[in-house]
Amino acid sequence: MAQFIESIRMSKRERLVPRLTVRDFVEKIGESALYGGIAPTTRATYQSAMRRHLVPLLGETEVAELNPRRVRRLAQQIDGDSTRGNVLNLLSRVCRHAMDLGYLTENPVSTAEVARVAHRTQPRKILASHDDAKLFSEIEKVSRRYEAALRTTLYCALRIGETAGLQVGDYDPNLHVLRIERQLDSAGRLRPPKWGSVRSVPVGREAHAILISWSEGKGEGDPLFGARGGRMSVGTLRKQLRWTDLVERVGLTGLRIHDLRHTGCSRLARRLASSGEPVHTIRDILGHRSLSTTEGYLHTIDEDMHRAAALLWD
Repeated sequence: MAQFIESIRMSKRERLVPRLTVRDFVEKIGESALYGGIAPTTRATYQSAMRRHLVPLLGETEVAELNPRRVRRLAQQIDGDSTRGNVLNLLSRVCRHAMDLGYLTENPVSTAEVARVAHRTQPRKILASHDDAKLFSEIEKVSRRYEAALRTTLYCALRIGETAGLQVGDYDPNLHVLRIERQLDSAGRLRPPKWGSVRSVPVGREAHAILISWSEGKGEGDPLFGARGGRMSVGTLRKQLRWTDLVERVGLTGLRIHDLRHTGCSRLARRLASSGEPVHTIRDILGHRSLSTTEGYLHTIDEDMHRAAALLWD
C-alpha cells in the first residue's frame, strides 16, 4: 500500500497517474484502507458486495473512466434495493480513495444521485404532532433518560448515533446552537457523523431545556445521556424499551427509531423554508449529502391537507 501511494505521488509530480482497472485499484488499496472504521457486520456485507457484484460488473473498467452514467448503468444491473444500495455505497468508498489519489476530481456516485433512493428499503414514516405526547409518555414510564434522548433526536433532527455521541459542551446555550461532531456506531466506537456531516444545529425551547437539564452536574466532555459515566447504548435502548411492542401499544405500529429523525427533518426543514432559509442552508443543518434529499422533506403532508381543507370551510 505504501509503495502504491508513493508511486502515485511520483506520477502526480509528473502529471500522470498509472492506468488501473477497478479490480487492480481495489487490490492495491487493500482491505484495511477500504473497510477501515466500519462495523464488522457492515464490512462483511461490503466484502460480499465487492465479490458478487462490484468486481464482476465493473472490475475491468478503468478507475479514471468512472462517471455518473456508468454508476447509473451499474445500478440498473443490480436487483434488490438493499443490495443495490450496498454496492453503490461501496463504490462510493472506492471513488473517495480514487479522488484522494488523483484519479477522479469528483465522486460520480454522489453526482449520479442514485444511492439514497437505492438503499431505502422501508417507507419513511412521519409522526403527526398529536402522536408525540402519547409516544414519549410511554417511553418515560421505562426511562426518563431515554425519553430525553429520543426527544432530542426528534427536536434536533439527529441520527440516533449522533444523539448517543453527544457530550457536555456540545451545546452553546447563549447562541442556541448544538454542535454535531461525532456519532456512536453499532460497535460502540466514536466516529464522525454520516457523510462526514460535522455541523451546527439550531436549538428551540424544548430541546434547550433538555440539553441544559442533562448537562447539570457533569463535567465538560462527559457523555450527555450516558449512564454511570458511560455512553448510551442504542442496542440497550431498543431492548429496554421493547421498541416494537411499545410503538404497537400507542398505535404507531412499524415506527422505527430512525423515523424520529425523519420527522424532525420534515418539521425543521419546513419551518426553516417557510421563514425564507435557502435549501442549501437547510441541507447543511440536517447533515444531508445532496439537495435532493433535503427537498424530499419539503413535501405536503396530511396535516397540511387537513388545514387547507379547513380553510375552505371558514
